[in-house]
Amino acid sequence: MSRTVRRTDPAPGSGSPPPHLARGALHARHIGFMVVAAAAPMAVVVAIMPIAFFLGNGVGTPGMFLVAALVLALFSVGYVRMIPYVRNAGAFYAYIVHGLGRPTGLVAAYVAAVCYNALAAATCGGLAFFAADTANRLFGIDLRWQVWAAIAIAIVAFLGYRRITLTARVLGVALACEVVILLVLDVAILIDNGPSAFSLQSFAPGNVFGGVVGVAIIYAFSSYLGFEGTAIYAEEAADPKRTVPRATYAAVAVVGAFYVLTSWALLAGPGMDRAVDLAAKDPGGYVFAQTEQFLGSFANDVVNVLIVTSAFAAVLAFHNAAAATSSRSRATASCPGSWPGRTRATSRRTSPECCRWRSSPPSCSASRSPAWTRC
Repeated sequence: MSRTVRRTDPAPGSGSPPPHLARGALHARHIGFMVVAAAAPMAVVVAIMPIAFFLGNGVGTPGMFLVAALVLALFSVGYVRMIPYVRNAGAFYAYIVHGLGRPTGLVAAYVAAVCYNALAAATCGGLAFFAADTANRLFGIDLRWQVWAAIAIAIVAFLGYRRITLTARVLGVALACEVVILLVLDVAILIDNGPSAFSLQSFAPGNVFGGVVGVAIIYAFSSYLGFEGTAIYAEEAADPKRTVPRATYAAVAVVGAFYVLTSWALLAGPGMDRAVDLAAKDPGGYVFAQTEQFLGSFANDVVNVLIVTSAFAAVLAFHNAAAATSSRSRATASCPGSWPGRTRATSRRTSPECCRWRSSPPSCSASRSPAWTRC
């Protein structure tokens, strides 16, 4: 690549300079927390792993998570190498524009913004459902799930409006709690069942690529959803050439190691020969049963609460990504009118203001879809 594409100038005839986001506000740990939180580790462990056990490749699930991590790490090498050459806050938008042209790039930006909003809306519905169930079971608070959805949307909108590092701190705390309790469960299984319960058959090629391998691949790769968002925050990064690559590699490594270890432990808990059948009988209660057995009822209650915080962290991360994609792509576009009027505005706290407030109503309305009313 022979030339560097720098931050795009204002749209011709716009008469206004491009908006400035919080340059230098984010370090690798901030970006890493936000993108890893989007993966919602607790939700993946509780909702996806048991299903992957009996619908995918069974005892080979840890190996498939490892394969996915290696593939995404390889992708990340080329992905982050574009940052020094395409210095543009639009991230994927800028890369696609540089390679395939502006019309294709704008289409990609619109698709990304819509998809991030859809993910935020869908996750918000799940958050509300789990929040209503957990609040009623643990605290005797009986509120409809729609009320919890409205509360979550209001909090997300507020945190999105605040300075972006505040969002990173909130996501970091929620993520740390999820990871700690699940790692404690992993260690408890290792201590109680011994190393012999962790069979290396989980990494045998015949098991990794056995069973319904297509389903296994889908569940494994979808569990890493959000890691690609590191480049979105390049403009806010303290040193994009180093911060974004470090955050990307760290996100893939940490999430990959966590998923491999936890899925391996959840198979070792009841035993490799029984785990798949137990997951098929009660996928929703599989992790709760393991937590109850190895850590006790209090830890089980903690997991119930952390599912809600995990879903909230994911909603916040997807909302942030939707606003970031819209604002950054609009801010770097040189086509007048390519994004709605004030989507390029930033708040006095240098976060993407209007895009955040406009991202919240779609999540609100979509989370009221009939699918969740049937839960």
